[in-house]
Amino acid sequence: MELIIGGAHQGKLDWYHQEYGTDAAVAQGETVSLQTPPQQPVLNHLHLWVRRMVQEDPEHADLRMQTLLEEYLRLYPQAVILCDEIGCGVVPIDPQERQWRETVLSAGAKSTAGLPRFLRTAACPQGYGERGVTGCR
Repeated sequence: MELIIGGAHQGKLDWYHQEYGTDAAVAQGETVSLQTPPQQPVLNHLHLWVRRMVQEDPEHADLRMQTLLEEYLRLYPQAVILCDEIGCGVVPIDPQERQWRETVLSAGAKSTAGLPRFLRTAACPQGYGERGVTGCR
């Protein structure tokens, strides 16, 4: 499993396709089911999937996210998950926005536990490449 995080609109999915030389089917967090794990080995916009869970059922969103993420990683142990980095900056005033932020951070932490590395993208004027991604852990 690999987690790729970074700022919004920084080309994470394009980088993934370029780096891995694939145009494999990608599950989109804004449309994937909230009841079952994604059915593709690549999940784009984890943060939007979590947001939809928090909006639908705030009380159980964290447990649902944990359960579905565990099922997803059992189905696709080599999964690639892409997520916008939302844990930086001002803490939201709105309680549901704070819960969304914390649930995304929790999902990222749980999914990367035990991994040798995860990738964080950074804006790079020259496009993608070594300067555009930093390995962490």
